[in-house]
Amino acid sequence: MTRFVLASTLIVLGLGLALGAQDEPQESLMLIDVEEFTGEVVAVLSADTVEVIWTDTPISVCLAGVDAPELEQTFGPEAKRSAEKVLLGRQVRVRLRGIDSPPDCERFGQVLLNDEDVSGLVLEAGWAWLCMESAFPAYLSGLREVEREARERGRGLWMNAEPTPPWVHRGAPTCVDGW
Repeated sequence: MTRFVLASTLIVLGLGLALGAQDEPQESLMLIDVEEFTGEVVAVLSADTVEVIWTDTPISVCLAGVDAPELEQTFGPEAKRSAEKVLLGRQVRVRLRGIDSPPDCERFGQVLLNDEDVSGLVLEAGWAWLCMESAFPAYLSGLREVEREARERGRGLWMNAEPTPPWVHRGAPTCVDGW
């Protein structure tokens, strides 16, 4: 599949988009206090967490919609290196979400590199699981498709028949529990 590309017509931030699909959580997907900025990625902490300069200060941003292996897990270091190759030193656009975030992040956000959703790029390379509870609602169906294709093609961590999800490694029932 070609790279995951964002449709500009789907920018509905701040409206709390309600989707019709029943398997998608609704309340946790409310977009509150969305802030947008452009900055340089100065550090890649893991495949799903980056530091971006915002008003002359680095801010840690967890990529909305994905959960990547922890660094001490199998594939954690490889996933981080893959993200570093793509992101380190690059200018990105960040849309911060006003929702709770894990302790290792200051905020959740959608990170865009040349108008491509970095969460989709990480999923496409096979270095993360889709985390519906933290995703921007407008992009869930596209992210699902990207993850499905990475699994089918055995990319990244999917070369292992049964990779351990990071939330299981953390001892939590879902990708957003146990923070």
